[in-house]
Amino acid sequence: MHPKPTVADLRALKGRRQLTMLRYFSLEEAEAAEQAGIDIASVPFELLTHPRYREVAPSIFSMTGKTHLEAGTPEDYLRWSGDAINRGADAVYCSGSLRTVEYLAREHIPVVGHVGWSRRAPLGPGGSRPWARRPTTRSGSTRRSRPTRAPAPSRWRSRSCPSRSPPPSASA
Repeated sequence: MHPKPTVADLRALKGRRQLTMLRYFSLEEAEAAEQAGIDIASVPFELLTHPRYREVAPSIFSMTGKTHLEAGTPEDYLRWSGDAINRGADAVYCSGSLRTVEYLAREHIPVVGHVGWSRRAPLGPGGSRPWARRPTTRSGSTRRSRPTRAPAPSRWRSRSCPSRSPPPSASA
């Protein structure tokens, strides 16, 4: 068992070693994570506030979260975050806006913000479509281009499909 890291410890470790993070949903999984030496866990609020949680996972930096749709205003998020910290959370996850994350941080709440994919609607059949952005040109404009996929080399093509196989070489 290693000592539970603090926010300062995690910041000091940045770039020095890889940290392990896990999401789990039961006391049994929490106990297994503790035995495996997991550093950080994302935990449902109900599990984090379970009376035995810190008994089975004493050294895991544990955070819990609520979506911005559930939490409401930044002030509502602050009230909920304070309750979570008082009940054993080491940090809270906030899927709200940057303004909300900054507000919580100014109030000395250890907060993890969301910086991932934010598109709400897929672009037709097949889901979302990737787009690459080229660097800005001297005139300041940017051109969007769809990534192209190069054809697979012939050695990757299927030998079982004649139309995809390379043509046979002519031999005498």
